[in-house]
Amino acid sequence: MTDVTEFGEASTITRGRIVAVDDSGETQKLTAEGYAGERFSEVQRPQAHGFSSHPPEGAIGTFLRMGSSDRLMALGYEMPSRPRNLPPGVPALYNADGTIWKLLPNKADLDHGNKNSHERAIGKKKIEAADWFHVDSGAIYLGKPPYYPVMTSAGPSQHVFAGIAPGAPDSPQGDIG
Repeated sequence: MTDVTEFGEASTITRGRIVAVDDSGETQKLTAEGYAGERFSEVQRPQAHGFSSHPPEGAIGTFLRMGSSDRLMALGYEMPSRPRNLPPGVPALYNADGTIWKLLPNKADLDHGNKNSHERAIGKKKIEAADWFHVDSGAIYLGKPPYYPVMTSAGPSQHVFAGIAPGAPDSPQGDIG
């Protein structure tokens, strides 16, 4: 616990645990537990410009108690499962279901845990590789359905398909929405 005096009132910094989050309004509000038996609602949790998060129930953080203990501001809040042992200067963006995006010195590493990924509303996308570009997947579909195997010098591909008319038997199934 740290005491700070500002504007004639003592402020105290203590730990807290999130019980619930209301992210529907102009500012995010927490219901949280502080000292034994303390429970607070409508605790404002300010966030930095350009970044928004919704910490899950059970996340641990810090309260700034301004004057009387019922005037609180929530600072931070993270899960014990956060990425650890990052190299110096390396940030990581992570969420409650295990997706982690690390900005490492020599690469950007996105571990999405076998979940679907969807980029939307892209006008154009350009990939520039100094050496080569590798796609490791069971199948690649180019264009729009219907799809047919791409012909190679060794015969039809079993992994690369291109969309041409009229109909194709090997169209991809499902939605990555």
